Amino acid sequence: MVKRIITALILAGIAIPCVAMQGVAFDILVLAFMLVAIYETVHLFHGQWHIASRIVMALAIAGACIAPYLEFSLMILAIVSALVMIFDANVKPSQIGITVLNGIIFTLAIGTITFFGDGTMYGVGGFMYFFIFLASLLCDTGAYFVGILCGKHKLCERLSPKKTIEGAIGGFVVGCGGSLLFGYIASQINGIAFNWDMFVLLSVVLPLLSMIGDLYFSAIKREVGIKDFGTIFPGHGGVLDRIDGLLFALGASAPLVMGYLMLLL
Repeated sequence: MVKRIITALILAGIAIPCVAMQGVAFDILVLAFMLVAIYETVHLFHGQWHIASRIVMALAIAGACIAPYLEFSLMILAIVSALVMIFDANVKPSQIGITVLNGIIFTLAIGTITFFGDGTMYGVGGFMYFFIFLASLLCDTGAYFVGILCGKHKLCERLSPKKTIEGAIGGFVVGCGGSLLFGYIASQINGIAFNWDMFVLLSVVLPLLSMIGDLYFSAIKREVGIKDFGTIFPGHGGVLDRIDGLLFALGASAPLVMGYLMLLL
């Protein structure tokens, strides 16, 4: 527990200033996390896939993340994954499915970061990044502590034996309420227009997606037979262990905001 808390404090000490300052520091942070996440994804099958297959899929996911349009990203992932399955007899459909789905999730997350731009903490970009981050983090933290205090009924024992229904409800309430409160206070301080309809929608949906992301990556670990995706963060595991729920929340944020804005037109 002590190691986990220390690691979390160090990560917060690095991430918060980078998100607040934006610019090169933020870009480097995002790049580092994405590269490690891609590595952890293709490394899942290091004992089975040919090294060339892992390198090619890693490049395909990276290419999908920086492609200008989602259609290009999907095209890259579809074509490259098909070629890998054709030429590497060790690649199973279920394995390529996991790899491609992770690639799509990474692409959507990067899309949200690009969508909100690189505004400073006092602009829309930094404000939205903190909002999304808190919706996921508070949900995870609330679920953990509520689950410890009063968790009795298992949520999905097959994937995550320690998660409880009570913890999930507590996480949702904390994530929803905390992110909405932050959004309102931060918008008033920084003079940003606060749209109640849109932020209530995000505050409700993002914690739910964060929990889905957590369980999705737990399912992958169960399928592959590993405890953690990596060891880069002591007490937490790998990058994907730390940002599993955040990736889903990020990936959905831009589409939700764009959909909401389109309804207003």
